Order: sequence, then C-alpha cells, then structure tokens
Amino acid sequence: MIKLRSYQEDLIKKLRKSLKENNEVVAVLPTGGGKTFTFSFIVKSAWEKGRKILILTDRTELLTQAGGALKAVGLQPVHVEAGKNPNLSGSLFVGMSETVKRRMTKPDYQEWLSKMDIIIVDECHKRSFTKLFQYKRPDARLIGFTATPTRIGKNDQLGETYSDIVVGVEIKYLVENGFLAKPNYYGVKADLEGVRMKAGDYNQDEVANRFSQSKLYAGVYKNWKQNTPGTKTLIFSSNVNNSKEIVEEFRSHGCQIKHLDATMKKERASVLRWFKNTPGAILSNVGILTTGFDEPTVETVILYRATTSVSLYLQMVGRGSRTTDTKKEFNVLDFGNNIATHGFWHDVREWSLEVKRAGKKKKGEQVLKNCPECESFIPASAVVCSECGFEDVKEKKKQEIAELQLLDPRDLNQKARRGDFAEKVKLAKAKLVKPTFILHNLKTIEEVRLFINEMGYSSAWIFANKHRYWWVDEI
Repeated sequence: MIKLRSYQEDLIKKLRKSLKENNEVVAVLPTGGGKTFTFSFIVKSAWEKGRKILILTDRTELLTQAGGALKAVGLQPVHVEAGKNPNLSGSLFVGMSETVKRRMTKPDYQEWLSKMDIIIVDECHKRSFTKLFQYKRPDARLIGFTATPTRIGKNDQLGETYSDIVVGVEIKYLVENGFLAKPNYYGVKADLEGVRMKAGDYNQDEVANRFSQSKLYAGVYKNWKQNTPGTKTLIFSSNVNNSKEIVEEFRSHGCQIKHLDATMKKERASVLRWFKNTPGAILSNVGILTTGFDEPTVETVILYRATTSVSLYLQMVGRGSRTTDTKKEFNVLDFGNNIATHGFWHDVREWSLEVKRAGKKKKGEQVLKNCPECESFIPASAVVCSECGFEDVKEKKKQEIAELQLLDPRDLNQKARRGDFAEKVKLAKAKLVKPTFILHNLKTIEEVRLFINEMGYSSAWIFANKHRYWWVDEI
C-alpha cells in the first residue's frame, strides 16, 4: 500500500486539529503535491469508523483520479455520474458536481446528501459546488482541497463557506526536495493595453484577437523551436480560433499537434490517449486541462493567453511540474505577461480566507499621437493610420514579435543587487523582482527616497512597513 509523505502526514495532523473547532476547513497543497492521495487516507480512516462520505469533483479526469487513489488505499466508491443510477444505501461516494446538482430536485437525493457525515470537495476554489452545501447537515464536516484558495470576483468567496484554512508545504519546498520538477522560465512582455475585463479576468476573445492580429502564433512556434524543440508540449490558448491558428502554424512545420476544446466530448478521451502515448506530441487546449489533468511526460507548458487569476496561472504551469525517472525539469513559455503579473510559479505565497478588496481605479485617457503623414490623432500604439492609411514602419518594427528571454530568479536578483538604480526600478515595475528585495538592498537614504517616489508609494505605505527596513526613521 502507498505510504504518505511526511509533509502530507503533517497536513493531515493540522487538518484534524482544525476540525476539532471548525466544521468547514480548506486544506491547501500545491499541484503535484498529492492532494488526492492525502484526502484518500483521510477518507479511509473516517470510513473505517463508520462515517458516510461524499467526495465532490467537477471533472471527468478528477473522478477517475479520485477513484484510482481510493482504490490504492483499498476502497471502492460508488460513482454518481450522468447516465447511472447508483445505490444510495452505500457509505462512500464520488460524485460529479453537476450531476449531483441536477438530482437535488429529487427528495431521495436530498435525503441522501443530508445523511453524509463528511463532504470532501476537490478543487474547492471553484464555484460549481456552492449550491450543494445547502443540503448538508449543519454538523457535517466540509473539507475543501485546493492548490490555490482564491476566487476571481466579489461574490461567493471561500471565506463565506469555510471558517478556517490549513496550509501545507509550498511549491518551492516540493521543487527543492525533488517532488516536483524544476521550472525554466521564458517570457516576453505582451501588449495588453486596452483589453477589457470580463467576469473578473481578461476578455479572452479580445486577447485572442490581439494575438491573431499580430500573428503571435508564428512567434510561438519560432520560440518553441529555438528554446524547447521536440519536447512534449501543452498549450493553453485564449479561445478556439486562437488555438486552431497555433495548431495550423505548428502543423505547417511538420509538428505532431492537435486541438482540444470543451465541445469535443466524444474525441476527448482519444485525444488525451494520443497525447499520452506519443513522444514529442503537442496539444493546444482551451480552458479544460487546467485542473485534474495529470500527465507527467509534459515537458513544456506554453501560456498563449493572459489571466489576472493567480489560481489559474498556478494551475496551468503546474501541469508540467510532475517528475518522471527521466524528467526533472520543465519549461514555461509565457506570451501573456503572466510571470510579470503573478511572479514566478515557485514563489512562496501567503494564503488566507480574507479577501483583499482593491480600490476602484479610474480609467485613464487613451494615449494618442499624431500621424506623421496627415497629423491626425491616432492611438499611440497604432501601426496604420485609420485616416490616411499611412504605415508607420518604425512602430511596426517596434511591435514585431520579440524573442522570449530565459528568466532565472537568481539572475534577476543579482541584476537587482548589482545593477544601477534605473535597472532596479525597471525590474521592480516589471514585477520580475519584488520591490521589498530592492528596498532591502539599497545603500543610501537618497536612493530609498527616489525608489519610493518612482514606485508611487504613499506615506501610509511607508508607515505600514516601518518595521521592515533599516531606513524608516530617516524618511
């Protein structure tokens, strides 16, 4: 029988301690840290004590994965999924959230769910489970597992359902101890200015149009060929058209590549089987392989989309983090400013059920310039004048697809430590080095004042952080 790792045992101990005082608890463990096996051991212990248990998931892959992990610890759950009429008199169930929700109109299913002593939610950061909790008993234990306990938007935050959070080890620990593969980062700044928001994230159709118009897919192939040729690659695209464009670009160069989206339900299993069994295969997907998809042979992850969600970012990159006997590193090719927005995947992060509300930002005026030919006002980033058709060759050259650069956190920190003042500010504003790291390494009070001014920090920020720096008494 499979044994738990020491950090998984520690997480279970923390979880049990919290459950003595709280009925609803979130447990956090990074992608690749073994969440499914961890809660399988919890389930086994509770089931042996006669508890009735329901494990909720929202993806077919997770259903299979959960069943496999439970089988590995000697348990055989009843599956509640579409097209099946399970025996509700059992004591251990794994259910698809949408299937269970649809059956809540039936009194026998409402009674069934109310009898559960423990409900475990896999990927609990998603909102698809919330409506089911009204049917659970007040004294039933609700345990949510996730790698990323955050949600985009204002409504239905995790803190409204769960009363405590228990955090296991960080990604950095798992990488340093060989449990996860070491990431190699490649990034280039993408122009997302003017892209509107939709449901709390970038409007993916607008992002896709921006990538299509610039023919960025050609740059994706070029950079993949230059930096990670022949590697098994998983691509996250903005939308279906975007994905099909990149597939055609790679295919035109003789690559083995396929497309997968949510409408391809019949082909899904065969495409994933092809991807698993084909060395050097490339798969471009649209929003369906972010969670619950474990393919350790993935060597390169391409982010051909942008997101404001740190959860989605970590989930996508994490698809390449599994190790094998021959794979100890993987590559991240970022074409959507995701590394600059969220930091490196392996950075240590603080998780909390508290939601930090950002103040409403005023929308600035569009930056304009004069067309060199007819002097009409046009957007500063425009290549072709909408009035006279003049093509700005210099602007076009400036916007040509840039080559990805290898981003090594150690090199960037060295640049921040040894570079001149302008280099320090540049790295901080690009979010490639934490401003706090730079502040700790500034030598004179004059540089500190200049840096604070460049970063736009207020006197309130200085006061709130006064305990952290050597220079606070001199500001």
